[in-house]
Amino acid sequence: MSSLVTYTPELQYSQIHKFVSSLQDSSISSLPSVQRFIRFSRGELPPQSINIHELIRRAWIDSNKKFFEYWHLSSRNQSLPFNNISNYIYTSVRRRTEVNRFDQTLLPEFTSCLKSVVKNGFYKFDSLIPENIVNTLKDTIINDDLTPELPGQIRGTASYTREQCLSNSDSIRFFYSKLLFRSSRLLTEFIYSDFICSLASAYFCSRPFMVYTTGWLSKGKSNATREEIDQAAQQFHFDVDAFKFLKIFIYLSDVDADSGAHQFYSGSHLAFPSSFPPLQSIPNYFRAPQETLSRLYPSNSLQTLAGRQGTIIVEDTSGFHRGLPLLPDKTRDVLIIQLKDSHFSDLTQRK
Repeated sequence: MSSLVTYTPELQYSQIHKFVSSLQDSSISSLPSVQRFIRFSRGELPPQSINIHELIRRAWIDSNKKFFEYWHLSSRNQSLPFNNISNYIYTSVRRRTEVNRFDQTLLPEFTSCLKSVVKNGFYKFDSLIPENIVNTLKDTIINDDLTPELPGQIRGTASYTREQCLSNSDSIRFFYSKLLFRSSRLLTEFIYSDFICSLASAYFCSRPFMVYTTGWLSKGKSNATREEIDQAAQQFHFDVDAFKFLKIFIYLSDVDADSGAHQFYSGSHLAFPSSFPPLQSIPNYFRAPQETLSRLYPSNSLQTLAGRQGTIIVEDTSGFHRGLPLLPDKTRDVLIIQLKDSHFSDLTQRK
């Protein structure tokens, strides 16, 4: 179980041909956004004329999420050409006699996690990452090299100390340094754990995948504007980051409803409810107020996922989710690891 097959553009190129063929014969092939994607994939539209992320997101919405189903069906049970990608197959460097510290916590709940993510879209682990491991992660990642999020979802270039972040009135979210993620041996151990390999293999139908890591400090602000709250992902929204993807949230601080607990509408990763507004009226990118979603989903489907530091949440964030706005003087530290089965930008460089 210790093998980790990573994503390569070549694998996506070979898969696209099957995907386009399945779309042509599908019930959604008449949708303008799907037709445009097919034309683009055939090379009939120049790559520079297309924003591939927006086009795929549009097709996903217009088809009530069926667009991705055909990708899954066309890739299911596909034999991966291992002989052609031997350079992209990695085996974790630990010896078989060594125990991965994350697997000890996560693997006992693997089956429950997978079933819940498939059915409900999320899973919150009962077990916590041990305190000594969390503290090591915090010592590595939480430091004095944070960059603020600026208006327009632009990441600033200035480096702030934590004290400067807390006194800064121009932003309510500050990102950890990416360089620290790459240098963290403990984070590498987590990414190469049997749990991650097994989860990706099962949820992505044995497709290869890639891993992105990010994280940030959030802080409360008494006069935060609607724009700041929306930009900081503190209003409900959904992600369309790949054909199949998952996010793993790890709380690096104690989190409750006052300090930005994560919220998710259970089951919202599935098709939109029949009572949803006409799909054509849904913009590509938007934030949904809770009052709107409460009319579309059962009241008991809204889950507030508070937890102590070391809490782990696995989620298909194509469902509606957010981090609750923080009260003034409250902070939250969170690490996010994303698993993706594809990279849309590679489609603009077809072979």
